[in-house]
Amino acid sequence: MVVKNLFIDLKKAYAGKKVLITGHTGFKGSWLALQLRMMGAEVMGFALPPNVQGSHFERLGLIKTVYHVYGDICDRENFTRHFGNICWGNRCEMPAYGIKLLVSSCRQETVL
Repeated sequence: MVVKNLFIDLKKAYAGKKVLITGHTGFKGSWLALQLRMMGAEVMGFALPPNVQGSHFERLGLIKTVYHVYGDICDRENFTRHFGNICWGNRCEMPAYGIKLLVSSCRQETVL
């Protein structure tokens, strides 16, 4: 019951919201993208292309349901060209060493 209520609360929180995930083509990032899509979020991603054929990202079909741009997060110009003019509510970073969530107040906190 608690898990169901938590999912309902998260669904209310993310439904219709724009969420940017950096690293969305990786294993953790693709799971996060899938869950956010299930909650009704508009998911966008910026990451390097999957490094294997038949990656988790591709198998989940996210290539069809997530707006994504392939690029290196260190390439600020490319990132800004695609996402710089968008007002974000949430941005999730999925580096291999943890998840960071940036909220609109520009307060950064480590989630995992």
